[in-house]
Amino acid sequence: MVRIRDRGGGIPPELQASVMDFAYSTYEENEGTGFATLNSPPGGSSIAGLGYGLPLSKAYAEFFGGRLQIQSYHGWGTDIYVTLKSPVNLYVGHGPGQTGVHGSYSMTDYAM
Repeated sequence: MVRIRDRGGGIPPELQASVMDFAYSTYEENEGTGFATLNSPPGGSSIAGLGYGLPLSKAYAEFFGGRLQIQSYHGWGTDIYVTLKSPVNLYVGHGPGQTGVHGSYSMTDYAM
């Protein structure tokens, strides 16, 4: 599992049901200079703010057997959790004689 966290104020409760809809954006007309602002953010992505990031990420995660979950704390920030399935059998050391575990895993399975 991978957690992505921001402290951007969170998603207001009344908008949480919509954030996974394609082309849904919280961008408002009076922000910046219209589409120039959306298409020229610092670091630059041509589809930033157009409502494709979260739905595409969820679609990819599910296509590869995983899932994407959102946990938002309005007024503080948002956590995104991405869980993917392992493409191979992995030995994670859960006991003597065990040859591997197939399925989802997280980085906490590995001693660093």
